[in-house]
Amino acid sequence: MSDDNYLRIKKTTPYYNAVRRVAFPSTEKILISLFAVDLLGITLAFLIADPSMSGLLWGFLAGLLVFLVPTLVSDILSSHLVVSGDPLFFPRRVFALSLFCTVVWFATMVVGAAVSRVSVSFLFPYHAFYLGLFAVLPLRSMVVFSMSTVSLTRRVILAVADPVACSVGLAVLFNGSLTSLATGLGLSVIVSFVFSFVFLIHIERRGIQALGASPLRIFRAFLRDWLDRSFSTFENYLEIFGVDSSINLCVLCFRAKPSGNVKATLVIPNFHPGPFLNVGSSALPYMIKRIVESAVGGVAAVAHGVSGHQLNLVSQHENEKVIKKIRSMLSCPTSVSKVSSIVRATAGAATATCQVFGDSALVTMTVAPEDTEDIDLEAGELLRKSARGYFKDIAIVDAHNSLGRVTLMTQDKLNDMAESAKRAMKAARREGLSPLSLGVAGAIPDGVSLGEGMGPGGIVVFWMNVGDQSSAYVVVDSNNMATGLRERILSELSQAGASDAEVLTSDTHMVNGIVAAKLGYHPIGAATKPEVITKSVKRAADDARRNVGPVDVSFSCSDLQVRTLGLSSLSQLMSFVLRTARLTFATFFPVVLVIAAISFMFLI
Repeated sequence: MSDDNYLRIKKTTPYYNAVRRVAFPSTEKILISLFAVDLLGITLAFLIADPSMSGLLWGFLAGLLVFLVPTLVSDILSSHLVVSGDPLFFPRRVFALSLFCTVVWFATMVVGAAVSRVSVSFLFPYHAFYLGLFAVLPLRSMVVFSMSTVSLTRRVILAVADPVACSVGLAVLFNGSLTSLATGLGLSVIVSFVFSFVFLIHIERRGIQALGASPLRIFRAFLRDWLDRSFSTFENYLEIFGVDSSINLCVLCFRAKPSGNVKATLVIPNFHPGPFLNVGSSALPYMIKRIVESAVGGVAAVAHGVSGHQLNLVSQHENEKVIKKIRSMLSCPTSVSKVSSIVRATAGAATATCQVFGDSALVTMTVAPEDTEDIDLEAGELLRKSARGYFKDIAIVDAHNSLGRVTLMTQDKLNDMAESAKRAMKAARREGLSPLSLGVAGAIPDGVSLGEGMGPGGIVVFWMNVGDQSSAYVVVDSNNMATGLRERILSELSQAGASDAEVLTSDTHMVNGIVAAKLGYHPIGAATKPEVITKSVKRAADDARRNVGPVDVSFSCSDLQVRTLGLSSLSQLMSFVLRTARLTFATFFPVVLVIAAISFMFLI
């Protein structure tokens, strides 16, 4: 993937983090916040305008009867009568929308109260209330019209219900003019709706031209998955954008002697586990682990092959193709009992290992402790071609095991990785082969969840004895690894007796989008103490050493045709997301303020 396309994907993280807020907090916290802003916040505004017991009393009454009670009544009625069945607007989200609008209203009330102290022409609370009304309605109508799927009439009712209820509360409590009420409401509704429709129609037309599908429908489908984990509709759109691609799958299946029972399985696919949460192939590494263990027994792990975001599978249907293919590869009849020790080579910033299994080889690559990210698919294909003269099959692993910040794999790093891998393969060819004994064990660190970067596959340690040397592969179900953690794990394994080892991650995207973070997720070890991870690795390594026994290993690689996002489609989608986000943030809020100011002038 080009640097430009990679950055487009990474730059969407702040917008994903912003959307993530829509799902939280809980209903209880929303209601508590609503009570606090309406009762305490509005009381504060009245005290600023009139710092007396009278101001305190009127402020409390206004917060209760103008804002809180009308909001609760209108939201309860709207959620049960107007948008009942809307997948995105159940009661908690209706309350959350009102809370957001109430905060905006509170801000204008406070500012208006301060202005009323220095300007006698600014009437508090009337002018401050209507100024807030002109700011709230465009925001509310934009959210409702872009997110809700109910009829237009019902969307209009939801957009205006809370502001109308609060306006009626103001008129009743303060004996307000019905003419001002009708004028303010009518003007704000007309201006807000016109602006919202023009803005959304513009986005819709641009989106259809760029994507060939309605961006608003895609946005709603995205939100249903992002907020409620309902992915089917969003994946339907990804199927439209997708392209046919070929991916490579490699399976190493270790069977105990003499029973022939499967003891361990290592899968190296070069699809990309993305794009996020449960969409496409995000959870596929764990799905493969679970199904392989269920099908043949033993302990399974999935390492990250050489791939980029263009090889994200588009749907669960494509995942099933991969799983079916891997299950068929587990029954590979050809096996060997002799392997080489791990051979390590370096070139520039890169390190590679190569281990020969009969006439095939397993290669790992990393630039740790420098920041490392996805390796270009082209680099993997070139390596695979160059290895054909040496080995029948080759499984290439992007170790994906060091990351502290958003980074790009520069051409120098890629060249170093390719060169180190070639050197390791050449050296491994000359290594003698010896019988293999293997032990395997898994562990899940206590208290480390998806939010902290740990996928449900946990940690798996493959402990290998070849001749008089011991070595290990550690596979962690995570999206990359905090800088320095790999080196601490290697130190632990060395103390345990491993003459060589490497740490690999699955690149699972189940952890992406769970928390607000600068990367959109936490690499394992970034949000928890490194000791928690290293202790789990040591525990798994000790367990693996205790069950070491002679094994045969089958090494099988195969290509599979699947539907992926593709480089062009992904680039178009990310470009449109960024352009739309920038347009929204750059124009929407300033325009709302201008609308509020201009409309307010008609009432003064």
